[in-house]
Amino acid sequence: LVYPILSKIYAFIALNINEKKQIQKIVNNKIIIMSNGVNDNKLMYKKLKKNYKIKEEKNSITIGYFGRFDIHIKGLDILLKALLDFQLKYNSKQIVLMLVGDHTKKTEYDSKNFIKSVKSKLVFPENLVIKGPYYSEKKWEELSKIDLLIQPSRTEGMPNSVLEAMSIGIPACVSKQTNMGEIIKKANNGWVIELSSSSIVKFFIEISRFSKKELLFKGRNGMNYAKKYLLWDKVSVSNYR
Repeated sequence: LVYPILSKIYAFIALNINEKKQIQKIVNNKIIIMSNGVNDNKLMYKKLKKNYKIKEEKNSITIGYFGRFDIHIKGLDILLKALLDFQLKYNSKQIVLMLVGDHTKKTEYDSKNFIKSVKSKLVFPENLVIKGPYYSEKKWEELSKIDLLIQPSRTEGMPNSVLEAMSIGIPACVSKQTNMGEIIKKANNGWVIELSSSSIVKFFIEISRFSKKELLFKGRNGMNYAKKYLLWDKVSVSNYR
């Protein structure tokens, strides 16, 4: 189906190369990549440095999700199933999952009751922590407390939560559908996984074997990459070359 208005459009905007490829399947118009960026949060990182020392001494690994609790689009149904499967199969308290955000009011899922239902089935319900929503400095405080960020979305453009985590030295695990996989690989900042509960369970097992120093190292890789390529002044210049 060809819409006449397409002939009047100069160009489409894509956040990244993957999104550009998706748009190219539909239209033949010019496509300009204008990616999201992040602020230089070096001062925020230094201010919160105490949290990095505290979590380095803990035996468990805290994996954080930051965003709205949109169960389907954000893949929280798959993430929570993976946590349940992991606990049931391995009887392990090694992984703590912290969800920070706000419940949605969509009719497809009642996020509050959905999460409550999963928590009631967990072997270690205390290892599923629900917080927020938080904004401004409180958000950064909570972000600095996690060992890594997870973004298991079914569809995304270019999630700010991943960029923000990178900017303060937090490694990330993303599904391929987040469109952040290429950046994560280039930065050597984390993991790109298939979007399935079994893949996430395998990731939980893998990450359980990592030392805190290894995680901090990956986090610093991301912070260095963000400073070099992802700051707003960097992406603004590259967008208009």
